[in-house]
Amino acid sequence: MLIGFPLILFIELSIFSTRLSHYSLALYPFIALLAAVGLNWLGNIWDKEIKEIKIQIEIQNISLFSPMGLSSTRILQTINYIFATLAILLLLGSVVIFVISDRDGEIRNYAIIGLVLGLSWLTLPLIWVARCRFGKNLISARYWIAAWLISAWLTLAVTGSLGFLSNYNPDFRAFLQQPEIAQILQNYPINFIDVDGKTGVLINFYTPKHGKKININQVSQLAIPSYAWIPEEQVSRILQPHQIIGEVQNYQLIKLE
Repeated sequence: MLIGFPLILFIELSIFSTRLSHYSLALYPFIALLAAVGLNWLGNIWDKEIKEIKIQIEIQNISLFSPMGLSSTRILQTINYIFATLAILLLLGSVVIFVISDRDGEIRNYAIIGLVLGLSWLTLPLIWVARCRFGKNLISARYWIAAWLISAWLTLAVTGSLGFLSNYNPDFRAFLQQPEIAQILQNYPINFIDVDGKTGVLINFYTPKHGKKININQVSQLAIPSYAWIPEEQVSRILQPHQIIGEVQNYQLIKLE
């Protein structure tokens, strides 16, 4: 249930050529569950190492660097070193972007996310260092796992606040925010001529006042003047005088005169 079903679903989604990003939503609960299993396993390694070394010291009076303790330590140590390296690379890359990019450039928003994620991930090796330096009893696995979770939550919160999670189509949204386009959409009903497909869904959603939905052969039924969305390849078939107001993703907003 936890492995077979999500694996089959992932393979099916990978085969489909018409997949959209939201098709994978059904996989997210399984990803979360398996991630929790992984974090719980790492936490057990952290705590188990402490207990086993204590027992070995009390019974056998051996060194802290026993093969059992060293094996567990290497797993945690390797993970912390990897994320320390990634955190430093993210921080350096973000700083470089801030230095060379324009002050109002959108790429600076990606740099902000990189800074937040880099600083968050840097807490993982810092907690590890604190554990090794100040004692294993003081720093438990809960602190380390909390750093994992807070890093993800904080990065998602920043990503959402910058509009990346809600801005499904940046080009389309930028087109609609143009003053001339926004004024037309707010003040006039917009007709739809052969509007369909994925872009058609966006056009329907972002058009506040809907007019008629017709095909290219019914354009003569529209009132004059009026506005309409139409696929770019269909514009040449309109016999009535018209003016192209704007174009986005192979669709044009026209005014019939």
